[in-house]
Amino acid sequence: MNKLSNKIIKLFCIRFNQIAVPLLIYPYTISVVGLESFGVISFWLGLSAFFAKIISLNMDSFSLRVVSRSLGNKYELKKSIIMPLFIKGCISLFFIPIYILFALNYASSNEQFVVALFCLYPIFQAVFNFNHYFVATGKFNIWIFISFFSNVFLLLGIFILVNKPEDYTIYPIVYFFSVLLPIPVIFKVMRLNYFKFNFSILLRSSREYISVSKWLVSGKLLQLHMNAAKPIIGFLFGYTAVAIYDVSEKIVNISKIPFSIISDSLFSEQMKKGHAFLRVSFISIFISLLIYSLLYLFGEYALLYLLGNQYTIESFAILKILSLILFITPLSLLFGVNFVVKFAEQTLYGKFLLSSSVISVAVLGLLFFTCDFGLKIFSFWVVFCEFILFFHCFVYFIKEQHVKSL
Repeated sequence: MNKLSNKIIKLFCIRFNQIAVPLLIYPYTISVVGLESFGVISFWLGLSAFFAKIISLNMDSFSLRVVSRSLGNKYELKKSIIMPLFIKGCISLFFIPIYILFALNYASSNEQFVVALFCLYPIFQAVFNFNHYFVATGKFNIWIFISFFSNVFLLLGIFILVNKPEDYTIYPIVYFFSVLLPIPVIFKVMRLNYFKFNFSILLRSSREYISVSKWLVSGKLLQLHMNAAKPIIGFLFGYTAVAIYDVSEKIVNISKIPFSIISDSLFSEQMKKGHAFLRVSFISIFISLLIYSLLYLFGEYALLYLLGNQYTIESFAILKILSLILFITPLSLLFGVNFVVKFAEQTLYGKFLLSSSVISVAVLGLLFFTCDFGLKIFSFWVVFCEFILFFHCFVYFIKEQHVKSL
């Protein structure tokens, strides 16, 4: 229990670093540059994040598995860390030019093109992502150090350099370098720069990742509510709507942090029995109810803090709708990442992702053509998408428990 508690404390430190900075940066940046300009940044970040999801092949879950089985063999362990970087780096060489060409044609000014260009940092975050190593091994100290170093640089950069409305172009530039600067430190500390590899070996080993990831990528391409929500909102409703949605989503994502900590903590635990999962699910639902109640009562104050004089009643309505996800997220993580990913056949989670995404896109098309489609309806659709994936995983869990009881 002490080991698990220590793990949770370290994960909390990491997550706190990740949320504390946006809570300081968002209200300051919005008050300086305005909601419209902030919406421009959110739009391009959303588009870049969509490409980043494709490039990442959603390999984190499978990479966790590979690192776990490589423990005890130094060469295999380092290879399991390098492999995702190698694959994602190669794929990014194809998608980055596509993104830049789109930005050249769609950006309405030179300033917007600069914003679009430096909003590429989610792609670099996806390529140089070492979370699979830290979670699988439980070695969070390096992760804490890197997160702290990056966020201090970020805070100083934003508060010193962003002082007037036209400085909105500086915001993604500072973020861009805060992502790139820690990468050499990670390679040095983890001694990855001493890893000698054969290109042909990496190429052969990549086939296993690709064979698993093809299902995950297919699902991610269609998982529009997570990967393309902000670009879709930008195209349909404008940049101001993107900013409203982005801020509401940020509050909800911060509220999800306790559940991601629980999920990461439990991944390395040998929790196999069905009643253990059900017990954790009841605890998670209780936490969900508590957090949802707090958001319902005090969410308006959070929006006032983040949006300042840009606050609108519509933003609170969007927040209340998106907050419904809090009842689904912990269960989706528990029965998805902690059960299906960990114990089921390795391509199954990707197949669930693809199936649920196809259903979600079909429902989106139906809503768009049959009702008064606005930002509120879109937000309800996002909640529905989360529920569909959870439903797939939970049905599989129930079936497995039934088979074991026979």
